[in-house]
Amino acid sequence: MWSIVFVLFLTLALFFNAKAISIALFTIGLIYFGGGKLLESSFGRLQVTRATQRTYLFPGETTRITLEFSNPTMVPITWLSGYDRLPSQLGGGRVTRWILSVPPKSVVTTGYDVRSSRRGVYTVGPVEMEAGDPLGLHRRRATSQSFHDIVVYPELLPIGELGLPSNLPLGNVKAQRRIYPDPSRLAGVRPYQPGDPKQWIHWKATARTHELHVKQFEHTVTLDTFVLLNFNERDYKIGVRWHDVELAISVAAALANHLTTLGESFGFVTNAHLKYYGAIQPVRTERSEVDRVVRVTPRKGSGHLMRVLEILAAATCEPCAEFVEVVSHEARHFGWGATLLMVTPVDSDDLIETCLMLAESGYRILIFVTGERVLHPRFMHESLHTELRVYHVSRGSEAPLVVLGGGAVG
Repeated sequence: MWSIVFVLFLTLALFFNAKAISIALFTIGLIYFGGGKLLESSFGRLQVTRATQRTYLFPGETTRITLEFSNPTMVPITWLSGYDRLPSQLGGGRVTRWILSVPPKSVVTTGYDVRSSRRGVYTVGPVEMEAGDPLGLHRRRATSQSFHDIVVYPELLPIGELGLPSNLPLGNVKAQRRIYPDPSRLAGVRPYQPGDPKQWIHWKATARTHELHVKQFEHTVTLDTFVLLNFNERDYKIGVRWHDVELAISVAAALANHLTTLGESFGFVTNAHLKYYGAIQPVRTERSEVDRVVRVTPRKGSGHLMRVLEILAAATCEPCAEFVEVVSHEARHFGWGATLLMVTPVDSDDLIETCLMLAESGYRILIFVTGERVLHPRFMHESLHTELRVYHVSRGSEAPLVVLGGGAVG
């Protein structure tokens, strides 16, 4: 319409030497051509930023995604509309469109809420935008390569909900020989003897009895614990793959949380692929010589637990290194007497044979099977005694299968 009006006044200006027509022609031309240039200039320099680049949630939690639009020019953006591209797993993938005005030399903030429904790493963005002038003469569209990562941790379940006993044989054990006193475990006090370290003096007992007393500590051997997760797609049955995959993740997360609650140090190993992050790089992990195997060295504390949960959130089930090969390779880096907690959909014969050899070498091994249970003939020999136990896990299970060295307990 405006182009027709401009052509009409241009024709009149050519045939009639009227000042009013020239002024109208100039005004319309300025609005029509100059307005587009000004909008293009300000819209092209519009800066899109996010309050944060990553959000951490548990399933069912809601977070707010905040966007900031900065206009560094002297030209206002009368109206700006747009939306974030959302994965379908966040709020059903429903697009929330916003519209706002960005004055010159100012910053405007807007946002929307998303709800997490299932474990995973999701990338929000890019931002699709459209701007225009107040008369509707010009419109400009652009895509801002601004991203936001949402990490949805796996659900943390008590191990009792997975049909597992709360007294699993995990963590440190008392030493048979009293050679490693643990200062964090006070066992009592006794009278001072020559040669006792001065830092062990119990000053309250000394003041009360007027004789030197020293603290006594429990003697322990620190044994590492490792959680090993089999995420090889070839080991998961097609018909129940999604269920078994999520159950394996839940078991690994529950074991890690249980160890953290006990105050124990633990490591983590998995052959899973990790999902790509769109905004910033994920937590750093070590990789062993086996292709694409993620290894986290033993640590303790909630920060270490969150690191492992983030890896579990990003884990995807794809064809990868064989779990038996991973166990055989990684076992060379574990210390003597380490406890290995293996989460796998199937306790194959090769895996059991490998674990029996490791058990005979001094390792304690607990296998948590999330698929169909298998009763291996070798476990039926009463003379067989190893540090190997097999648990069949199912959410809400009332009677898990427990196989202990010399036989089966249903």
